[in-house]
Amino acid sequence: MSNDSFYTPDEIAASMLGKCTLDSPARIVDFAAGDGALLRRAVAQWPTATVFATDINPKAVRSLQAEFPSWNISKCDFMSASSRAKAQAIESLAGRGDVVLLNPPFSYRGAATFPVNAWQETFHCSKAMAFVLLSLEHLTAGGQLIAILPESSLFGDKDARAWEAVKQRFTVTRGATAGRGVFSGCAARCTIVRLTQRKRKQAAKLVVDQPNFTLEVTLVRGSVPLYLDTGSDRTLVHSTDLQQSSVILNGHVASSERPSVCGPSVMIHRVGMPSIEKVALYLRRKRVTLSDCVIGLQCNSSGDAIALHKLIKAHETEYKQLYAGTCAPYTTVQRVVEFLNGIGCQTTVRTKNRTRPAVVDKRAGKPESRTRRT
Repeated sequence: MSNDSFYTPDEIAASMLGKCTLDSPARIVDFAAGDGALLRRAVAQWPTATVFATDINPKAVRSLQAEFPSWNISKCDFMSASSRAKAQAIESLAGRGDVVLLNPPFSYRGAATFPVNAWQETFHCSKAMAFVLLSLEHLTAGGQLIAILPESSLFGDKDARAWEAVKQRFTVTRGATAGRGVFSGCAARCTIVRLTQRKRKQAAKLVVDQPNFTLEVTLVRGSVPLYLDTGSDRTLVHSTDLQQSSVILNGHVASSERPSVCGPSVMIHRVGMPSIEKVALYLRRKRVTLSDCVIGLQCNSSGDAIALHKLIKAHETEYKQLYAGTCAPYTTVQRVVEFLNGIGCQTTVRTKNRTRPAVVDKRAGKPESRTRRT
């Protein structure tokens, strides 16, 4: 087994098949078939489906061909255009895959990126994301791709541009997360993702519809490392100061020129295990500087801050899903903005003492109005 070969455990295969919403797909596909774990599960669920499979490992291909002579199986280096062109299974599929199941290689070392041409653009992305983009070319209209991917692909910067392009064309639904060790010999945290091709006029969205905005929030990302002495003219709030839904000032100080908030506001931690108790309400008028592990959510009134605090706690499950990462869990400004907009907040992001809209009307080329809507 190569360094990239981590075959799919049965419980993961079952969870992936459970994400499919199609009743009886005619053609099921796996471009990194390995030992056939995903396809075995799929055939048990859809016994009349035709199977198409490829794998780079000739031994794995021969084993599957011997065990399943009715399957369309080819040896193929899926990352190679010439190899894909020679694969009989891909030629026979002819871009008509109803369900593509994918456990792509993602354990490669280093920060290498792989160029992929899709939708008249070139994306430089991780190997796992490259497999996703290339697989989408073989999906029929209305089909679904279901993959198990490292969280670094979903939430890291390397694949962000590729995911943005995917979300313009597919509805992306996250499923269960598998902790470290679910793949023997692989330490990455992984998440099941379903991509469903959206109708041309359907707006891009995540797993929840966006309601009308009812609260206006200004997001401020802290920037002061706790170990760095930047000054002593303003109180500093670090993530350890967010305790039991409150802000406990512990005597840290920093420069007043760094990003800051005052009450009424809500503060959340940016790095660390997700905890709803670290969603802290701050109503004091005293302005505080934020460490690089804290995100501040400035509100217009105490009533708005209290309402926002309750709203986040009411969506605890979705809130905890904001934190991911193969090492220490963390969240990003973009994830928090999408979450807040999804639960009923109009969010702007403050950068260098200015605010920029987090939601943009691309047709007009101007930020959407911040007028409160109900």
